[in-house]
Amino acid sequence: MNTFFKFYLLSCCALVLISCNDVQLDGKCPDWAKNLTIYEIMPKQYSEKKNIAGITEDLGRIQSMFFNAICLLPIQTRDESNNAFNPNCPFAINNFTEIDPQLGNSLQLNALIDSAHRKNIKVLIEWNFTGSGPNHKWRLNNPKYYLSNETMVNNHYNQDYVKFNLTNASLQKELLSALKTFLKTNRFDGVVFYNLDKMPDEFIDKLMIIMRSIRPMLTINHSESFVNQCHYNMNNVMYGRFEQAYTGNLQVNALDQLLDTISKFQMVNYLQDYLKNEKYGPDAVVFYNAYKYY
Repeated sequence: MNTFFKFYLLSCCALVLISCNDVQLDGKCPDWAKNLTIYEIMPKQYSEKKNIAGITEDLGRIQSMFFNAICLLPIQTRDESNNAFNPNCPFAINNFTEIDPQLGNSLQLNALIDSAHRKNIKVLIEWNFTGSGPNHKWRLNNPKYYLSNETMVNNHYNQDYVKFNLTNASLQKELLSALKTFLKTNRFDGVVFYNLDKMPDEFIDKLMIIMRSIRPMLTINHSESFVNQCHYNMNNVMYGRFEQAYTGNLQVNALDQLLDTISKFQMVNYLQDYLKNEKYGPDAVVFYNAYKYY
């Protein structure tokens, strides 16, 4: 049990991937993905430099903790200040193809990826197709791309104002084009997609065709429901088990049974991700004194 809690890290999460097939461009899972441990990073909060270069400089430390992949939360420009709709959301993006200049540029991003590869570390990025920031050009020029044009509902800022109408065929083309452009320019090894279970099946099928057309990449579905087209789906059961273990309410054999069960499926078994961080606080707060305790 002590081994697992070594992976609880401030503002990060440990994701363990179990089971996979050989890689081909036919949609099979990449061979290197069969035993990944992923370190999730919020680029602006990760280092003192608060940019991509700060992550590159710290790859040695990440490698020393036995992580063989990192996953970046969105690095594109996004609406942060004066945004009343989704101000704290890393997916409040206002340009899906442009890297936030405060973080760096494409040259620095690909330098990070190349440096990571030299250390046998894969680099993933998180992507959410379900909405944008309120200042995205589509919000003004293509209001039909969104679920609502009402800024306020019952005296509250309307969340549907920044959520996409995913049944719109033109929007689907724009979203897929943006992803293709970004991934062709920046050599990521895979993508963690949020809320795929809220999207039409035909959209997901087109998405996977694009992913396979660029290079062999890992696809992970970060949704509540299983999405068959992805190599892996997320399993959030482990976090609750560790909560129980921390409070002394979980027997060791129950954890063994859990590990035996999840090893039979192609799943990302995460301990803590940014959503848990945002809701409950970092692991150092949630599992206070956990390192000493275990």
